[in-house]
Amino acid sequence: GEMIKQGAGMFLGYLAIPLTYVVISYVWIPFFMRLKLTSAYEYLEQRFSYGVRLLGAVLFILLRLGWMSMVVFAASLALDMVKGGDLAWLPGPDIFWAIGTIGVVAAIYTAIGGIQAVIWVDVLQCILLLAGVIMAIGYVVMADGSGPLEWWEVASKQSQGHAAPVWFTWDLTVRSAVIFTVINSFFWNICTHGSDQVVLQRYFSTSSLKAARRSYLTNVIVDFLMVGLLSMAGLALLALYIKRTNLLPEGQTPMSMADRLYPYFLGHQLPAGCAGLVISAFLCDAIQTLESGVNAITAVVTKDLLAPGSGKEETAQAELTAARRLTIFITLFVTLAAYGVGYLYVQYNLSLVDMMPKFFNMFVGPLAAMFFVGMFLPRCTAKSVLPAALCGLVVAVIWSWWEFIFQTKTRPTIFLSIAVPCTTTFLLAAILGYLFDSPGHHRGRDFTWWAVVKRKPQSEEPS
Repeated sequence: GEMIKQGAGMFLGYLAIPLTYVVISYVWIPFFMRLKLTSAYEYLEQRFSYGVRLLGAVLFILLRLGWMSMVVFAASLALDMVKGGDLAWLPGPDIFWAIGTIGVVAAIYTAIGGIQAVIWVDVLQCILLLAGVIMAIGYVVMADGSGPLEWWEVASKQSQGHAAPVWFTWDLTVRSAVIFTVINSFFWNICTHGSDQVVLQRYFSTSSLKAARRSYLTNVIVDFLMVGLLSMAGLALLALYIKRTNLLPEGQTPMSMADRLYPYFLGHQLPAGCAGLVISAFLCDAIQTLESGVNAITAVVTKDLLAPGSGKEETAQAELTAARRLTIFITLFVTLAAYGVGYLYVQYNLSLVDMMPKFFNMFVGPLAAMFFVGMFLPRCTAKSVLPAALCGLVVAVIWSWWEFIFQTKTRPTIFLSIAVPCTTTFLLAAILGYLFDSPGHHRGRDFTWWAVVKRKPQSEEPS
């Protein structure tokens, strides 16, 4: 959808991959592997205080609830577009029933499957998405007899984003300038890999530093491959429907359908069996999102919100029972929240990418900045990081909801909605730490980046 409507700007953001890989593989992973955590937010208590840990856990939970709600809605929207008109025997729009069905199914087997379900559904999702997008590109090549160069030539006549992406500008209202998408890609990756329980739990479950780096390298390769193929699929579909507008619903254009064009193509151009295979990838993605998010939130709730200060140790069986109850509750909550996302999507005519900062990306910057302060600003304590994080959160909300807060059609680019709050939080913490924190030694200094990576790893493969 982004390639269809805006051009190649977002895909070109992946130029940040080399720098991102170095930071995550050689700075983040060695640090977190030595900490040996169950919840990433244990670190914030070790470095600062329980109050900072609590804020980090709450920001993470808000982030993942919004993220899961959006993905459930997006998959339901895709399913509804593929299926076609509403079924007469169901009351109300079918998309409402799709949202509910995805939520119920995910709640049941996520409660039963645990982390094994997360890993194996990841594998299934990867296979299905890869097969589906190749099938879509292959169909356009065979049906139209054209290729990527011709697709780009056709698309270039539609907008500047396709003809000549803006590479650099000082104008913060230019939405998809490549400099902004590169910054967004870099900050999204270093922030999520440096603070997000969903990502970090995968490294926590690996056997060694070498295995964790191999895991991330695999992620980078597959991620780049999938984004490249999805972008090419968007370009192919844009060119196809520009040349064959009679295939679209009356009054619609490829640009106006954007997010909905790919599932519309699946349901109306591919044979029924093929469409069913590809839509299963959408559903797989939604359920995988729910299960991985629910498992991570459950770990954070049980380890960060309930366990500290409770005064008693829970048995393994009691923890498992509580986790399964939380799994069902969180999944049902997300399912209900997905209805709210759908309302806003329709009411304000937003694209899915434009909605990301509003519903979950606005929490990423302040959350990650607390970890970065802990790692690299040894002087800072809870007295400086807490107010800095709260100020960063205010900046994030204003930046992400700018047009609604100020009632204007002009807004700063969504692709700085992580970088600006993150940088604001980090710099403000540095200033407050210099003004109000003592330069002497305190307990938290033992958990800075240098102090942790100098520790002897507890488990390491021989070189």
